[in-house]
This record gives sequence, structure tokens and C-alpha cells, in this order.
Amino acid sequence: MDRLRPHELLDKRYSPVISGKMKEMLELVEGRTDGFDSIEEQFRNFVLDSLNVNAKKMNELVNSTTEKLAERDENLKDMVSAMKKEIEELKGELTIYKAEFE
Repeated sequence: MDRLRPHELLDKRYSPVISGKMKEMLELVEGRTDGFDSIEEQFRNFVLDSLNVNAKKMNELVNSTTEKLAERDENLKDMVSAMKKEIEELKGELTIYKAEFE
């Protein structure tokens, strides 16, 4: 009992009945938030799964592109090699023609 207040002036929030109702309400609210936690976890898992699928697709695309670029690089090297060979042959022919005209 509060010594500074007479019994009839006590605040109602100190009543055991009110405290019980508050406890029930608190439990009800906590029960509802547990549902939100479950939904949040499901959403988090969905997002992570989606990101993993997208990451796998991106890795496949990068690997495919890398392979195609490596193949093109080899083709370009072969073309440059063939052109160098042709240039050497043309230089040889040019030397022959120069010798004939001198």
C-alpha cells in the first residue's frame, strides 16, 4: 500500500486484475509478432534463394562468354599468323620483282 495516498486514491494500474489483463495482452502481442518473425524468415529465405539462382545464372553466362571470347582469341591469333605468313610471301615476291626491274 502506498503510504502517501489513501487507499481510495490508489492508481488503477496497480490492480492485480489490470496487471493480469496487461499480461494477457502482452502475450497476445508476442504471439502475433512471432508470426511476423516467421514471415520475415520465410521472406529472407525466398530472397536468398532467388539471389542464389540469379548468381548461378550469372556465373553460367560469364563462363559461357569467357569460353566464346577465348575461342575468338584463338581464331584471331590464327588469322594474324596467316596474315604474317602471307605478308612474308608478298615481301619475297616484291623482292623478286624489284630485282627484275633493276
